[in-house]
Amino acid sequence: MKSGIEPRCVELLDTTCISAVNASLPHQTPPFPLKPHIFFKLSGPKSLVPAQQKSLLSTLQREGGTDLRLAKSQEEGGELWDIRKSLVLSLIHVYPGCEVIGTDVCVPISRLAGLIEQYKVDQERINGEIEKDGGEKRLQSLIMGHVGDGNFHSLMYVPWIVWLTFSAFEKGNEEMKKKAQELESTLVMNALALDGTSSGEHGVGIHKLVPTRLHTKLTTRNSSVKNTIQRHCH
Repeated sequence: MKSGIEPRCVELLDTTCISAVNASLPHQTPPFPLKPHIFFKLSGPKSLVPAQQKSLLSTLQREGGTDLRLAKSQEEGGELWDIRKSLVLSLIHVYPGCEVIGTDVCVPISRLAGLIEQYKVDQERINGEIEKDGGEKRLQSLIMGHVGDGNFHSLMYVPWIVWLTFSAFEKGNEEMKKKAQELESTLVMNALALDGTSSGEHGVGIHKLVPTRLHTKLTTRNSSVKNTIQRHCH
């Protein structure tokens, strides 16, 4: 961005996401290395896009980017973005037998990398607590994001526990779900502390179980904005 390049889209996919992308690639498209990737989509007049590509590649190489790759054709680029758009459906089934809890936050771009790093630290801390309490399974999650505007999503996977009751088999793992909600709440609070927002595009929702003090503050502010908009709409 500082170099004057304004991509139409900037998408971050972590290693788990890349694995799902590789599984969906057409056979003629080489797979991506299994590590986090950033995808860029450029747009504009045909006379300007090649210069943007050259400038972008130069910037990425200067900042330590590796395995840089350009779509060889418009068709290949279209296929990759189609896979990206349908990626969430594939990711839901990455960990079978799990409940999926999704969330998203948004912060200034300059603070995004630090927020993601802290999210990973908090996840490891929570998994350490799970192991200390004798838990056999770890809380798994992945990250994907529209990072061009500082927005990223997390999908957290809560393994089901199945037990037999007098009526039927039931599924649930309330303790692990509480840990996932703790991770989500921590993420929201960290985003707000970095001058961000509790949601970049999906809304707050009742599942963002932040502490009562913070939750009240957020809902009061959102209600004020909503009422203002509704007054102008009538």
